Amino acid sequence: MLLLVGCKGTIGGSASPDASVPDAGGPPPEPSASACEVEAMAVTRCGGCHGAVPTGGAPMPLNSLDAMRAPSMTDPAVSNAQRSLIRMADTTAPMPPAPGSPATQLEVAVLAGWMSEGMPSCTSSPDGGTPTVVGRL
Repeated sequence: MLLLVGCKGTIGGSASPDASVPDAGGPPPEPSASACEVEAMAVTRCGGCHGAVPTGGAPMPLNSLDAMRAPSMTDPAVSNAQRSLIRMADTTAPMPPAPGSPATQLEVAVLAGWMSEGMPSCTSSPDGGTPTVVGRL
């Protein structure tokens, strides 16, 4: 699903891919249900090519929140999530590429929302089992 190339236009009112970068000096963000949605989206929409062992020319894994938080190979000043958001909105070189279906507005909004929250971890159920996922995807 998500990832890499040049920014064209704006996403969420900001042309700057670093507009959602969490403050590295601040406390870690609280766990979030939106993070569970991003994690599920990364596995289902990105994992086919960007799995633990990337295939089909994909340069890196994008199958976990840690992978999404990692510095981009294209521009280490931004995260893979930020580059993913740029690519999801890129009409020239979109992610996912054809013949895959383009990222939906909801998928873009979920990823952008997670980034604006500071890229927190996924919340867990009270018993520590299955992650809590709000049913937006």
